[in-house]
Amino acid sequence: MAAIRVIYDREGESLVVWFDEPAREAVARETEDDDLVLMKDARGRVIGIERLNFDPGETPLSCTFEAAG
Repeated sequence: MAAIRVIYDREGESLVVWFDEPAREAVARETEDDDLVLMKDARGRVIGIERLNFDPGETPLSCTFEAAG
């Protein structure tokens, strides 16, 4: 996948970032932070993250992408 997908669900109060195709998700695991979920493929690589209970408040959402190197 050449693109990163960022999905904000206002009603579900979640923010999801995919680094690979969502269809490749094999398992999702909560982290020690109850509001963060890691989605992994069959090889155990993290291909997405979900932030639960995400509320940006009144601030308009924007996204900035920076590539290092």
